[in-house]
Amino acid sequence: MLRTVGKRVLRAWPPLFERTAAYVKARDIRRGLWVEPELALVALTLGPGDTAIDVGANYGLWSYHLARAVRPTGRVIAFEPISSTVRILSDVLQRLGVAETVSVNACGVSDRNDQVTFTVPLAGKLALPVRGLAHITPPGQDEDPLAVEGQVVRLDDWPIGGHVSLLKIDVEGGELAALRGAVGLLTEHRPMVICETGLEGRYGHSTGDVVAFMATLGYHPYQYREGILEPFDRAGPAADLNLVFSPLSSMGP
Repeated sequence: MLRTVGKRVLRAWPPLFERTAAYVKARDIRRGLWVEPELALVALTLGPGDTAIDVGANYGLWSYHLARAVRPTGRVIAFEPISSTVRILSDVLQRLGVAETVSVNACGVSDRNDQVTFTVPLAGKLALPVRGLAHITPPGQDEDPLAVEGQVVRLDDWPIGGHVSLLKIDVEGGELAALRGAVGLLTEHRPMVICETGLEGRYGHSTGDVVAFMATLGYHPYQYREGILEPFDRAGPAADLNLVFSPLSSMGP
């Protein structure tokens, strides 16, 4: 009962929700309570002075670890299109002491520079917004009750600067479009790419389409399992997993 009342209060007063969310997310990141297996690759890929890009930065889990790896002279370029999430993200990075290393940009990434509508799913009886699942509203699909206007950009048109060593993309099914808008960057910098897959169906694509596109650029797909990068088994399950794309044709343990 008290938990329900608390959620109602937070929903009714957005600034309180945002401050509370920032505190909780920063605490969980700092204590290692919020992790993803592929984060182990960050320290193996990045070093001081490198540049990393975090597309779909959400509440800052990846931005934080990327920033720690490239400090003191490197930088992280983060993209997040939902304004309320941007405010929480910026607060989280400030609390974790890496705000000076991360450039937060309030826009999404796709294969065009445009204004679009984002769908933010609602969950539970209180219909609380799940900002981490926000995505570009697919053509012809009815919008969820919470629709947010925002901007998307092409990475190839963004002033990056520096050598990009790692590109992480998690945009809830729009990864192929984001990669198509980064052909020049991928060709010139050859970064390792960590990319969520499995939700492309909402835009008429598949995980196989992502793999095939990256193959045209000389990238090979891997999965990170129990501390080892293994070649991606295209016949295996393809839903909701992170793929690691490398310009190297073989990756040792």
